Amino acid sequence: MDRTGNALLPYSPNMLVWVAVTDMQRAIKFYKETLELNMIIVNPNRDWAEFNLPGTGMTLAIYHFPELDEVPTAGGATICFFVHDLDEAIKELTTRGVIFVTGKISLPNGKTFAGFIDPDGNHFQMAQNLATTG
Repeated sequence: MDRTGNALLPYSPNMLVWVAVTDMQRAIKFYKETLELNMIIVNPNRDWAEFNLPGTGMTLAIYHFPELDEVPTAGGATICFFVHDLDEAIKELTTRGVIFVTGKISLPNGKTFAGFIDPDGNHFQMAQNLATTG
């Protein structure tokens, strides 16, 4: 930040996150049908696809390189999706076969989240900001 408190990097409200997968068809079905993300593009070779999170500036891209037998796990990053009603999201996604690996965890800042994994073992969370949603 500069001396006036302005960010030196003019960030855009948009965000792109890449996730490695081992099976593109299975992953596309999971993100499109189970999580209800809007698929905006899939390349002709079907080794990557992009999804838009409705109402946000976030794009989730998935990729597969045939030479990879498993998803790289070195980074250990977790991607968090904010929803308006966490209990309803957990209930609905559980009926769709999503496996939650944590129960609901509440933080002192008003955020509550629950962790789950995709079919390739990538870590995600559904979260609710109770300070803004009540």
